Amino acid sequence: MKQNNELIHYFNSGVKVQTNDGTILDLVATNFHYYMDRAEPPIALLYPLSVLTETINHEGVDEIPLVELAKIEGSYKGEEYEILRDIIVWKATDGDEWSFRYSSNYNSFFKSLGGRSYTATNQRLLFDYLDSRRINHRGITNAKDPRTLDVNPYLITKK
Repeated sequence: MKQNNELIHYFNSGVKVQTNDGTILDLVATNFHYYMDRAEPPIALLYPLSVLTETINHEGVDEIPLVELAKIEGSYKGEEYEILRDIIVWKATDGDEWSFRYSSNYNSFFKSLGGRSYTATNQRLLFDYLDSRRINHRGITNAKDPRTLDVNPYLITKK
């Protein structure tokens, strides 16, 4: 029997899974072991890391995750910015040039000031944000991008 215990980290994030018959289920503790012990466990519906620099819609609000993460970290205060590949760059009001990025190699966030790199503050809050946006920063290999489905289950709002 196969198990994908990596999904335990997403219990409180509202992550959904797709079974091999196409059914979409909420990933909750009550059904976790039932589905994970199957010969064909369900596939987690998680956004790839590439969405960090794209506009996404979360609960009806458009946002760019990397910008939101830089705000959470605390260095970025809403200045005009530019996204270069996978890094956000901005000039602070005092003229200092800052940058902020996520490194999948180190599984950590970094900020730079004047060319010197530092580990970003608030790492726990930053990873909580990634989890809340259902972004696959844990490298779950059998995850599926929910945007590839006919209907993205995360864009359905409850009435």
